[in-house]
Amino acid sequence: MAPKAKKEETNHSDAVKVLEEGHLFFFYRPKVEQESPESIDDLQRLYLVMRPVGGSDVGPQGEEAVQDEGDEKQLKQSKEEHLKKVEDVAQQTGSRGGAKQEKGATAKKDGPKGHTNEEQAKGGDEKSAKKPKTEEQGEGDEAEGGKVGGKPLHKKDLKLRLRYVVVAKKALPKVTGKKSRPFWAFVETVTDDPEVIRQKLKGSTYETKTRGTRHQPAARPCGEGVYKITTHHEREHTHLAYKLELPSTPGEVQEELNILPEASFIVQVKNPDTPSPPNVGLGNRLHPDFPDNLKRVFHGRRFVPVDPPDFLDYPGCEFILISATDDVEHELGIEIPKEHEGLESSDLVRTLKLDEELEKVRKPLLEGEWA
Repeated sequence: MAPKAKKEETNHSDAVKVLEEGHLFFFYRPKVEQESPESIDDLQRLYLVMRPVGGSDVGPQGEEAVQDEGDEKQLKQSKEEHLKKVEDVAQQTGSRGGAKQEKGATAKKDGPKGHTNEEQAKGGDEKSAKKPKTEEQGEGDEAEGGKVGGKPLHKKDLKLRLRYVVVAKKALPKVTGKKSRPFWAFVETVTDDPEVIRQKLKGSTYETKTRGTRHQPAARPCGEGVYKITTHHEREHTHLAYKLELPSTPGEVQEELNILPEASFIVQVKNPDTPSPPNVGLGNRLHPDFPDNLKRVFHGRRFVPVDPPDFLDYPGCEFILISATDDVEHELGIEIPKEHEGLESSDLVRTLKLDEELEKVRKPLLEGEWA
């Protein structure tokens, strides 16, 4: 059941506008050859999948965020071209990544490619931490996907829209009551086809000259909730707030990954035309093709609020998350109704057609235990 859309909520001292709302899915991927992770040290990456279902279509200057609807024939052609580009990029990245991995490693089966930059943008516009090399750097770990150019898939064109987001860290920022250092993330893929997301999340096997056959485990679901992107009318920032539905009682997995029962993060989009510090961000590997109306929002600034949320509909969109609060209703004055559900009614399981009988699905998602 989709959360009901509300355009505005004003039960707070500041008027709050809800720009978008929907479902939020959390996934973790173990390191190469680590099929039975027991802690965050055994993980390679954290992913978010956003499924918007409602919100405002009007940008901060009053212009419509989506200007082109197109007819059914154009939409079908656009979808086919998009999926073909995704497939081509996956094949190209697989062959390039293998050469960089272990002196001539060749991909046996295309799998998701993770982005290894463990970046932080300090103070939004200031210093960012350089990427520490991971234990299995390069193995299934180049750019997450690749450059998928052209027109994105928009909310007015699609009944279903899925955003695949890569978080540079293995966990979300800690919510301590004080603002955290910014955590870097980026939108890798936007699609209307759940199978595209399934392919991103599945495991892969490939050959290397130095270590032989290597296996990259599939990602595991570790949380499902509902979210809202909001803005304060008189403030220069936007919030991504969520409430967790599954597991009903967070376990050790959620505790280590800082996935709280509810939380809010200040979220800001990076201007792709401004430089990043060395070894930080995507560089030229995946550049968002923002239209003019979104480019104008930057006004030369390096970071801006996610208003409108259409920024997130463009692959290559980079943004930062800064922890704000673990009491969404008190801090923002909004309610995020959640559904008390089990796996049989899970939007995550239903949307991505996951096998709910698998231990690697049930344990982390339903019980909060490692698998």
